[in-house]
Amino acid sequence: MSDIALDTIKAIRERLNEIIADLNKMEDALKNAPPGAIEEVELPKEALDGLPWKPYKSGKGSWIFSNLDDPVAKKLREFLVKNQGKLELHGAKYRFSGQEDKFISRYK
Repeated sequence: MSDIALDTIKAIRERLNEIIADLNKMEDALKNAPPGAIEEVELPKEALDGLPWKPYKSGKGSWIFSNLDDPVAKKLREFLVKNQGKLELHGAKYRFSGQEDKFISRYK
């Protein structure tokens, strides 16, 4: 094999090792992220505000059906399940409510 080919292979191998080291750092950062950090990135405030929230008659809080066929609602439901039905994001509190967690409530 030529010296050029060997040098190219060596350079690629070195770059791949650098990429693997970067991936390991990213993985460690995700594993050690504070509670809610990942959720806040994956569920921006604007996306959550865009859901069809219905205000409670009391004027305190709002709700949506937990089985909405909407990617943002599905992700919110997923995070609520992961966090035992309660979650705080972007200054609002979210939780399941109703029989069999039929609703998601939001309080600011």
